[in-house]
Amino acid sequence: MSRKFKREEEEERRRKKQYEAEENEDEDGVALLEGSYCDRAVVTTSNKTKDEKQFCFSITYHQSAGQRQYDLKADTEADCIAWIEAIRQASYSKMIECKEELEQKHLHLLQILDSERQAKWHYVQQTEEHTAEIKKLKNEDNLLYKTGLDPPLNLLKKYSSYHKQY
Repeated sequence: MSRKFKREEEEERRRKKQYEAEENEDEDGVALLEGSYCDRAVVTTSNKTKDEKQFCFSITYHQSAGQRQYDLKADTEADCIAWIEAIRQASYSKMIECKEELEQKHLHLLQILDSERQAKWHYVQQTEEHTAEIKKLKNEDNLLYKTGLDPPLNLLKKYSSYHKQY
């Protein structure tokens, strides 16, 4: 192995160990987000508590026996907003709702596609029928023209009505 590859591998191991150490240090448990809602914490007016609650938000659970709440703090305003939005979007039931909505839209589009295919088939059938009728009328007209007879009035009406459609 080259020295560069070994250095990169050692650097990666060092980062992984550092991450695992930080992760174990900060980790207190896991909070399931199902059935919860997340909102910005209320900022009080005293200076001491205002600094403490500046970028705070809470995760609240509704339970039959009472409410459970976790108060959390972010480093910046942007981080606070990002955390709140991420927690709101992380609900499993919300994902299920989105999935069902997409499935309904997909089904609707498939129904539209099927009706469009049927309409196309119908129009192709009509076009083929009209083309065959026009050929038949042209042949009758040519036959009458060759014999020198005047075509009947109803044949002229049919021919002109088909001719106008195209």
